[in-house]
Amino acid sequence: MNFPPPRLAKPVHRLRSFTRQGALARVRSLQPARMYSGNKTKPLEPLRMAAYLASGSILIGLGVSFLVHARLGLPPYDVMLSAIRVHSGLTHGQSAWVAAAVLFSVATLLGRPPKPAGLSLAFLNGFSVDAFGALLVDPDSMFLRVLFSGLGMVAIVTGLSLVIFSGTTGGAFDLLMQAGADRGRDEVRVRTLLEVGVIVGGVAAGGTAGIATAVFAVAVGPLLRIISQALADHRTGRQTRLRHQDRDPAPQNQQRTLADQDLLGDFASR
Repeated sequence: MNFPPPRLAKPVHRLRSFTRQGALARVRSLQPARMYSGNKTKPLEPLRMAAYLASGSILIGLGVSFLVHARLGLPPYDVMLSAIRVHSGLTHGQSAWVAAAVLFSVATLLGRPPKPAGLSLAFLNGFSVDAFGALLVDPDSMFLRVLFSGLGMVAIVTGLSLVIFSGTTGGAFDLLMQAGADRGRDEVRVRTLLEVGVIVGGVAAGGTAGIATAVFAVAVGPLLRIISQALADHRTGRQTRLRHQDRDPAPQNQQRTLADQDLLGDFASR
């Protein structure tokens, strides 16, 4: 039997964002946290939630490190972090902690204090950027620089998808959007103001912007939709198959034969 592909609860392809913090906050505002368990009434187990959050945070740090070493421009949010690094002498990861501390402080003053998940996200991002940055070397050829940029973008968006999939808080932008909504402000306008502020302020302060900055700004929405949908398909599709097997159990050999036929049919259709 063919199963219809599961779909995200909200249209992620309508995402209008160009920074990783803004994209994370936007999708988290669209997607209810409980959706990612695959069960509308049961959220993810705490251990699994923590695993998704940690792995996603580390992947984001790896992606940023690739882009730092590629030297073709950083994602818009990291342009601001690179400006902090230039003027303070801190590492990129430490600059991320400083920026997160400022944004979290503002959110707290507005009545939206950070949760442990948001603090963990910020800490692991900064730590992994510096850890992977110490392991990677600057590529010499343009081909490798472009490759590093591409790998970095995919790693960042995959990490964002895992953080979203965990159902935890999206970070400082998420809290600031909620604080704006508490005061009757439109969340989209608040997020857009934050995103424009970090990129304009970062460039004006001497941050590292380039062609990769523009590519990331354009590609983050479509990439996030594709990878988030793949994660949703994997979990929801698996649970759909399991429920079907529970309702209509078949002998083990028959199940194996049907699976082999499906695999051969997929191979032939290619």
